[in-house]
Amino acid sequence: VVGFSWGGWSLGSTADKMAKERSERAVVAALAPVCADKFRALPDAEAKTIALSKVEAWKRGEEFPKEIVTLPGETSPNYALVHACSTLLLAPKSAALQ
Repeated sequence: VVGFSWGGWSLGSTADKMAKERSERAVVAALAPVCADKFRALPDAEAKTIALSKVEAWKRGEEFPKEIVTLPGETSPNYALVHACSTLLLAPKSAALQ
């Protein structure tokens, strides 16, 4: 008990879960700029960006084409990617340049 509480030990399943979460965050961080670029390349990107800014955060997945926000091997949109991509798209221009 002491080793788990104070020693920082963890079970293998806990370590696997933590590794998977870190891996998913890294994939989302890498794909968010690609998602934003694909969104900006859409024919009506300016109008879609305005519409995206008016929608509540939890509904923003509906504003993206499914193929832009679906990770390879998955069948449904990844909402962490939707959030990261919409954050990039809606960031003020000065913040996007940093």
